[in-house]
Amino acid sequence: CESRSDGDEASASTIVQHWLTLLDDYISDHLHLQSVSAWLDDSEETARLAQVYDTVRQLLPDTPDTRRTLAAWSETIGELLRAVYGDVPIDEQDAMSMQLVAALQALANLLGQQATWNAGAKGDASAMMPLVTFADAIRFTLSRLGDQAIADAMGDGVEVLGWLELQLDDAEHLVITGMNEGHVPASTHGDALLPNRMRQRLGLMHNDRRTARDTAALTAMLHSRPRVKLIAGRRGADGEPLLPSRLLLRCAADDLPARVQRFYPERRPLKVMPIAWRCAEVNQLLVPAPRPLTEPFTELPVTAFRTYLDCPYRFYLKYVLRLKTAGDEAAELNAAQFGNVMHSVLDAFGKHGPAHSAKLDEVSAFLDATLDARVIKQFGDEPPATVRIQIEQMRFRLTQFARWQVEQVNTGWRMVPAYTEKELRATLDVDDGSIDIVGRIDRIDRHERNKTFRVLDYKTGDSAKTPLQAHCKGVKKRVEKDGDAVRGMEWIDLQLPLYHLLVEQLEIATPRLGYVRLSKDPRQPLLAESDWVGGEIDSAIEQAREVVRRIHTGNFWPPREPAQFEDAFSDLCLERHFGRESVLAQSAPMNAPTQTRSSEADGGGA
Repeated sequence: CESRSDGDEASASTIVQHWLTLLDDYISDHLHLQSVSAWLDDSEETARLAQVYDTVRQLLPDTPDTRRTLAAWSETIGELLRAVYGDVPIDEQDAMSMQLVAALQALANLLGQQATWNAGAKGDASAMMPLVTFADAIRFTLSRLGDQAIADAMGDGVEVLGWLELQLDDAEHLVITGMNEGHVPASTHGDALLPNRMRQRLGLMHNDRRTARDTAALTAMLHSRPRVKLIAGRRGADGEPLLPSRLLLRCAADDLPARVQRFYPERRPLKVMPIAWRCAEVNQLLVPAPRPLTEPFTELPVTAFRTYLDCPYRFYLKYVLRLKTAGDEAAELNAAQFGNVMHSVLDAFGKHGPAHSAKLDEVSAFLDATLDARVIKQFGDEPPATVRIQIEQMRFRLTQFARWQVEQVNTGWRMVPAYTEKELRATLDVDDGSIDIVGRIDRIDRHERNKTFRVLDYKTGDSAKTPLQAHCKGVKKRVEKDGDAVRGMEWIDLQLPLYHLLVEQLEIATPRLGYVRLSKDPRQPLLAESDWVGGEIDSAIEQAREVVRRIHTGNFWPPREPAQFEDAFSDLCLERHFGRESVLAQSAPMNAPTQTRSSEADGGGA
């Protein structure tokens, strides 16, 4: 990146190193997929991304949207490559450098060919060539290049061809993979516009014709060379059995049982774990074992406890290694982004809006205007169509919230603006040490008449879970303990009980804890309060201490499969891998501590 001032080489290097991450984060946050006319925030990261954007823009021709012939654009593409790679040092002993040279040489040869197209035609040659934009010219050039041109430039290698190209290849030996039903031959079913019967009537490629074509091709390959090896998988990536291609079963009826037995031989049962273990060993597909902590945690957010209780290894990836996913494929808001927008609107309402008003029109007008302003700030004046739909879904939920909020005011509840979205921290004593617990509470209400308080957390998902369902499982009947009727339960989340600990510094005694559920279902009551008693809250706090002990001892093993859905770390944890248990056993760190969950009838924690 050359657009830097003197003495700023270090920061420019950082920009070059991380510009793709900056772009992915920007697109994920703003879903700004069109050409940039104005950046949607003024953060330092966006300023760095704008610098990269301006530098790349300087490499492009003055009018990249102008339509010219491919021959005319070929020289411009060559100039761009010279500007980017002309001064790159080349090390002939370095494999990456030689791959770069091979790729550039292949591109140069291709651009040279394209530059001469129609050069010998009579009349106006340019009139005979289609006119394309600069971006289209680059796409077409790359599509012609393919992997094979680079492989040829690199020298010897194993040639990989598609199914329809194999018959025309003159290699003496063929290895054909993917000989499973649905791949060879491919099938088309359930097409809404061109179903298979319609394809037949229109004379287009259809399933019967495709089967006949592939049968003829395979027959020709088997009879035209000394050796052909066919490989068919027995199980897919999800562990489900696969069928052999119907082409492998096109034989006399008397020979069919023997062919099926060859695909499912008795000497190799379908138990996949040993096979997967060997595959994992050869390909080194092992879950990276956690390393010891270099320094202890001094603070933890309240939401981190759920992550640890769900899967200690995911806690390690997220809070120790600080890993996260990034990509530019987002076409709509994910659940977290949807919730963040809703929370920002409700935050503004609690701090600066008519939170004590009993007038529905006044409350609704503020929420609508705040949502519109928030959307323009984050997504611009013309957000994608998918985002517009989601915005209206937010508006619908905020309308339900407005009605509920007015009802709360009429019954005597008042939001405390000073406590809206307030970040609090409390010290949790653990053995001979302590750790800070940090949380941001969405809202705290105070009742005008009885002076009681309630601590509420906004939930913007579609789940109708109560606080008890979201925080506990294996709940038993209440039994008497130290004057409290407590229940034995397994804690799977500690957020609301830890809020109870956080608000003690505000001199709020025994607050009510609950959710404000802003779901898509208008029939669902918005308010869902917990019914925990003091002894049950104490058991949750003790569970938090146990989690901290495990974290401080480096207890992050083994990975657990998430109970509800896949997440960003599912692939890293090999959750869809054959023989996952064997792979985890091979991955386990030395002296890895074991973890169990239990519940106690007297109301103790897990």
